[in-house]
Amino acid sequence: MFDKKRRNKIWFLASSSIVIFIVIFSFLFVCLYSRQIKASEESKTAFIFLNSKVQWYAIFIFFGFISAIALSCLKIYKNKLPIEPLYYFTCIAVPCAIFGARLGSCIIGQTSWNEFFHNFGSGLAIEWGILFVVFIACIFFPLILRNEKYFFRDETNEEHIVLRQVSFWNYVDVVMPTIFIGQILGRFGNYFNQEIYGPVVKNENMINFLQTFFPWMYIENEWRTPVFFYEQIGNLSGILTIYFGCEFITNKKIRKCGNLGILYIVWYGIVRALMTPLRMNGGGSDGETMNMITTYILITGGIILLILNTFVFYKYTRNKRIIWFSFLSIGIFFKMLFNHSKKQIYQNEYTNIKKEFVKKPNEMLWYNNF
Repeated sequence: MFDKKRRNKIWFLASSSIVIFIVIFSFLFVCLYSRQIKASEESKTAFIFLNSKVQWYAIFIFFGFISAIALSCLKIYKNKLPIEPLYYFTCIAVPCAIFGARLGSCIIGQTSWNEFFHNFGSGLAIEWGILFVVFIACIFFPLILRNEKYFFRDETNEEHIVLRQVSFWNYVDVVMPTIFIGQILGRFGNYFNQEIYGPVVKNENMINFLQTFFPWMYIENEWRTPVFFYEQIGNLSGILTIYFGCEFITNKKIRKCGNLGILYIVWYGIVRALMTPLRMNGGGSDGETMNMITTYILITGGIILLILNTFVFYKYTRNKRIIWFSFLSIGIFFKMLFNHSKKQIYQNEYTNIKKEFVKKPNEMLWYNNF
């Protein structure tokens, strides 16, 4: 009990300190820098490395990744989860997130296909990157967590020690909400690129606010609505609510393992749904319509998944290898489709994996003490 309280205290103090420092420091830096230097193509470049321009956008994205990883490690420490799978996943997730975001940007028309591997100073569709990483995570974690060295040693029963496989939903709860901090920093990169702005501002008080804190919002001889800043507020409220606030909810009927990660998808979808119309009115590209469709898919899919996870998955599937079984079954199906001569062999293979569909009692998933 003492160990659990100590871990919770260390997690809360360290995580809150990181978030407060990052938000305040980045805000002050952006305000002071943009007040001292006028907006131009040269001022968007932080420095030159090996004859290549490194833009502020890339730097903010980089530190966003670092901050999200730090918060994830602290939450893993709090929940006593194996940390090695997160290290391996990070090495995969970072390039996959960039690839998915770039691919999505090309699909919705924000970036030309000819520039897919060039000019990474902008043109990343974050929601597509998130979807791609989630897809990779659904494959990676169920596979790596089958390794017995990552099993949880349950010693609650002194007479019989049980090894329990950790559910990948634990890592969904750990990783997904921390993406908020990366998006908060990433929006400052959009500000330096003079992206994500809305309609012309007429209110004098708002103009004074922009002159004081965000002078680079003076675009095309007009003061523009700082949509990026509004989205930052939505993301900041999201990390405070989901990453911190929901940890105080201990009711087993309300909170199920995986709900925090799914709540992130719903929350971010709502924030984007509110912000995207402003971006369309503020000179956004035609791809914003596609962004809106993607946003509604995130919200609808997230709500459905949240309901299923709360009332169906937890009750009926926690002792079954559903994802693992599904991928192997699909693989066998395609083998049979293209090689009829070995149909009987593949049928026997399917029968064998079907026997492993239901876990043994000592392999029940461990769900964050729930």
